[in-house]
Amino acid sequence: MFGIRVALLVEQTLFRKALSMLLDRDGRFAVVCDCAQSDGVSKISLARPDVVLIDVDFLTGDPIDTARAIKVGCPDAKICLLALEPRSDLIERGVNTKMIDGFILKDVGMWELSGALAAISQGRTFVSPSAAAMLPSRVEKSSQLSERELEVVRLIALGLSNKEISSRLYLSQKTIKNHVSRIFVKLDVCARTQAAIHAIKHGIA
Repeated sequence: MFGIRVALLVEQTLFRKALSMLLDRDGRFAVVCDCAQSDGVSKISLARPDVVLIDVDFLTGDPIDTARAIKVGCPDAKICLLALEPRSDLIERGVNTKMIDGFILKDVGMWELSGALAAISQGRTFVSPSAAAMLPSRVEKSSQLSERELEVVRLIALGLSNKEISSRLYLSQKTIKNHVSRIFVKLDVCARTQAAIHAIKHGIA
């Protein structure tokens, strides 16, 4: 049985069918829905995917609003945006509102795309490095982190839970929770996804 159910919301038919075919060839995925925007949200809700890949380049309206509409019907689905160019506005708004879990540029290879979708399906965050580099800089905030906090934020970027991090670092879950709280304060973020993106952007992860 396929482990990861994927829905594609892509306006260009040829591109959408090519993506569907390539993902179906990967034993990790099953494309359960491929559709255009006109009927996409309702079809995706019925398909109950694990991950939704949205091509933003030909989408009408705000992609974050589209992601929000999808989450109404599929609250547990992970949302990943796909674009030709870095869109720091979409990344920041999507992360801050917890509407997106990834942002991939179209210049990636198929193995990178499938790897990113697999990671996103497991609760990890993925932002193409060149897109992450366009985000507002917080370099000075990284320097405030202790060596242990840097270790923790690297593991957060890998998608590990507090329990998994405590096991990896041989520390109690309470200690890890305290480290995570201090990291949030020092980086001025309020979510693990934001901390992960910061780590990716500044080469910490």
